[in-house]
Amino acid sequence: MYALSYSADAGDRLKAGLALNDGYKSRGDVFAKIVTTVARAKQVSDDLSGFKSPVEERNRSNGVENGVVDALVSSVDDYAPGVAHRFYALKAKWLGRGEIGYWDRNAPVAGVEPRRYTFDEAKDIVLSAYRGFDAEMGDIAQAFFDEKRINAEPRAGKQGGEYAQPVANGKACVKMNFNGTTNDVLALAHELGHGIHYELAKKNGSLGMNMPVTIEETASIFGETLAFNQMLKNETDPKRRFALLSDKMTRVMLTTFRQVALHHYETEVHDAVRERGKVDARDLNGIWTKTQHAMLGPAVENDDRTSSSWADVPHLLRTPFYVYGYAFGECLTASLYKTYEDGAVGDFPKKYKEMLSKGSTEHYSKLLEPFGLDTSKPDFWKQGLGMMKGYVDKLERLTETLGMDRTRPSPALLKQAKTAGR
Repeated sequence: MYALSYSADAGDRLKAGLALNDGYKSRGDVFAKIVTTVARAKQVSDDLSGFKSPVEERNRSNGVENGVVDALVSSVDDYAPGVAHRFYALKAKWLGRGEIGYWDRNAPVAGVEPRRYTFDEAKDIVLSAYRGFDAEMGDIAQAFFDEKRINAEPRAGKQGGEYAQPVANGKACVKMNFNGTTNDVLALAHELGHGIHYELAKKNGSLGMNMPVTIEETASIFGETLAFNQMLKNETDPKRRFALLSDKMTRVMLTTFRQVALHHYETEVHDAVRERGKVDARDLNGIWTKTQHAMLGPAVENDDRTSSSWADVPHLLRTPFYVYGYAFGECLTASLYKTYEDGAVGDFPKKYKEMLSKGSTEHYSKLLEPFGLDTSKPDFWKQGLGMMKGYVDKLERLTETLGMDRTRPSPALLKQAKTAGR
């Protein structure tokens, strides 16, 4: 069902989305009782542990100060109109509509035949990207292929998703299902980023490799960004370059802006339970709709047909408040990559490898010192978010120059209309 959210067929996207929402809606009261029970149990645990807010326990386990998380969340909120709202308004133009449905958020660019990649082509792209950055990292990535430590072949009954498995006294391995899409190539680079991180950090032992998601995602997203830029460099077709950039921003919407919207949702849910003792399905529908709309903006339909989709994220119950870690990692890595791209730090690859090799033996703020980055300062988050805004600026320009706005008649149709009117 989730794969259909990326379908080029709008009817398939809508039917899949409504089927999910209607199914959740029919069981909304039961799910709401589960949410209440879990939230109240967390309240008891937090009270006994002395945590003053629902998110504080997660911040402590991530080794991140409360104020830093607040700064991240408020910065993403500030950039939502200039990045997320504008991106979805552009996507509406690409799909030829005034606004898009909630289930169209991941839709591919209309009118552009997506490029398919063989596994060998993906391998070449990813290895070229890592080697172009640092020879040693390229060699570590090469070893995953040479030693057959990547399980990428899709098979009946094989579990979905992409994972990298660390082995403190052995060698890391990667599991994914490669189907030849752009996202599959980037997922391969992403998981190999984890793999390289694990290989560099395993000298610290099992405990020194047990990194919080805030730091663990840095190497993977950095590697993904290297591969993305390699793909842009290799692609000569202007519209396919445009589609690559669109796909990149679709992923950023999910890893950054959606995760912060989910963070707002669960914060309000836990606050409501602590204030009123319980929440029902109507309460959760309202909180979900409000927090989603704030992040998606006016170009995305957000109504009763999507209001029960809060039930689609059960991991918020299993692992409360972990989702902001993805936004943390994405924004941190964007700031780090911008520092590399600008040439602001000498011998960057060497310092970057040294950072990865320390695993979880040092606080993340200490790890970032060689790069002159300080997460306690607002400019840190603005640097990464500004890079995302730059991608949207570029997409806006390309939408005009490549004629990707399908809400306007094409030049050929305008010429045909003028000829017919003579």
